[in-house]
Amino acid sequence: MVFKAQDHCLLIFTGGDIEEVLQLVSSRHPGNLFVMGGANVVRQLLADNRIDIMRLFVCPEDLGSGVLAFEDDTAYNNFTLTDEKQYPSGIIEEVYKRI
Repeated sequence: MVFKAQDHCLLIFTGGDIEEVLQLVSSRHPGNLFVMGGANVVRQLLADNRIDIMRLFVCPEDLGSGVLAFEDDTAYNNFTLTDEKQYPSGIIEEVYKRI
C-alpha cells in the first residue's frame, strides 16, 4: 500500500525479506529511512548494523505477553540511552543512539 501526495510517495507499507524491502525503499528515496516495525524487524536491522537510533516502547507485563525485542542485553552494546519517558498507561518510551 502506498500513500501519495501529488507525484511524491509519502508512505509505503510493505513486508517480506528485510533486505529486499530496504533496497526497494532506498532505490526510490536515498538517504535516511524511518522504519517502523516490531521485534523481528529490529532484530534483523541490528544484525545488519543498519540502526542509528532506536525508539523502543516498553509495555508492562500486565498489558499482555508479547515478543521480546532482544534475547539478551547485547543488542544495547553499541547504543546509549539518550531519552526516556513514562506515560500514564505505564508504557515507557526509550530512545537509544548508536555510540
